[in-house]
Amino acid sequence: MKWFTYATLAQIPIGFWFQMSLPKKIGFLFLGNNPACTALFALSLILVAQTIYFGMKNRVWPSVFSVLILISAMVAIRDAVRNAFLAPYFKFSDIKVLGQYSPMLLFIGSLAVIVCALFYVFKLMKKSETEISAI
Repeated sequence: MKWFTYATLAQIPIGFWFQMSLPKKIGFLFLGNNPACTALFALSLILVAQTIYFGMKNRVWPSVFSVLILISAMVAIRDAVRNAFLAPYFKFSDIKVLGQYSPMLLFIGSLAVIVCALFYVFKLMKKSETEISAI
């Protein structure tokens, strides 16, 4: 937990540097120019403090849940930064979405085969355990 806490603390100056290195127009989205981005940034700061607090108190599961929510918020922030960088060129809403179902069917078929193989392996494992215990 000490490593986790120190690593989280070390990321604070890196995040501050990243925020300051953004172009002013994009950086100010998170400092009041866009209410949704500002709220997301404030939530992230609260989650950072909460995660560090749980880490210092050696509370593993609250730290895990807190950092998972924090990572989700950071992903959303990164998405907002990417959208702001690309806004002069195009918007994602302008892209036409075309469904491609064959990769999804291939994925579902592969998943079914793998799940069946895992059940078979677990069945063999269970059978070998009962045979070993019988000896």
